[in-house]
Amino acid sequence: MRGAYPRRKRHIVLWYIRRLPTAEGAEEVIRTVEQAHRNEVHLTGAALGAPEFSHAYRQERFYRFPLRLTRLSGQCDEVTVLLHEDQAAGGTVVPGARLDIAGQLRSYNNRSGVGRRLVLTVFAQSLGPGDGEDRNLVRLAGALCKAPLRRSTPLGRCICDVML
Repeated sequence: MRGAYPRRKRHIVLWYIRRLPTAEGAEEVIRTVEQAHRNEVHLTGAALGAPEFSHAYRQERFYRFPLRLTRLSGQCDEVTVLLHEDQAAGGTVVPGARLDIAGQLRSYNNRSGVGRRLVLTVFAQSLGPGDGEDRNLVRLAGALCKAPLRRSTPLGRCICDVML
């Protein structure tokens, strides 16, 4: 489970677990820490294209495809979904197919082009045929890196930027 928690916090948790008298107490601490650091995404929508090669990492190939979701307001969003080559080879992702995806939200700064740009993708851990309405559920929990910043958009909406 390497890399699941920041290095310092992982050492604190391990130090605390070693000093617990029972295994049940250690399991409770692990459950509490896992709930404190949560990254869950559940999506249901329509695939807009077939998976295409994205990148390779440690001899494993990853593919991406766009997924269209409809918000409660009726506005449509296009989300990029990243999946492992085994999932892409399954043949479930075809243009127009409804999919149910569970995974994690991933982000990185794209420095190519003009300026820096934050890119958000969904890393699919499970993928299957979708039924029913579009679903767009994201649960994130963690420590705040900066104080929340409340601001207005150019369209006059009030939003709050949070960095976890």
